[in-house]
Amino acid sequence: MIDVVKVDFPRPCPAIIEILGKENQACHCLIPADSGKACGLPVRTYGATSFIDDHKGIIEYPARNHGVGRPAHD
Repeated sequence: MIDVVKVDFPRPCPAIIEILGKENQACHCLIPADSGKACGLPVRTYGATSFIDDHKGIIEYPARNHGVGRPAHD
């Protein structure tokens, strides 16, 4: 199961700051439920939370772990 949460983009963005801190409020980001499945991807951390904010990593994680197709180009 994948939960997608859309948050408004204005800064500051309290919903993202609460999870990833003020310095990491750039959109888009993916917070994997199991960061161990993100091996080799550009994972960053804030406290105990791991996240991916690189567009290629965001595409690759669900492709590897959830059978989601990759785009023909990026």
